[in-house]
Amino acid sequence: MPLSLSTLISVRLLLLGGLLVSGLVGCASHGDRLQPVRTQFYSGQLGEARAEAQKLADKHSEDQDVFDLDRAMIELCAGHPKESERILRRVRDRFDKYEEKSAAEF
Repeated sequence: MPLSLSTLISVRLLLLGGLLVSGLVGCASHGDRLQPVRTQFYSGQLGEARAEAQKLADKHSEDQDVFDLDRAMIELCAGHPKESERILRRVRDRFDKYEEKSAAEF
């Protein structure tokens, strides 16, 4: 089933957001860890990609936000926009909390 234009735009925005956050959080290690997830994603194995991304997020909590952005993209492409939106809202809320704290509090 072909994806609608709005879905394609959403996926592109999620990819861009994921790339931007990856660049800020240490993209080399994250990119290396995420390679199996991306391989599964691009071969259409969304269930496997979802499970692997969750496993990696649980194991590497310091990169939780970046993994969540990737998981949101997987959920959206798997036809679960509400779950994708829930994940994105959770990441947004964590980003908002970062802005509330001063640099000394980190």
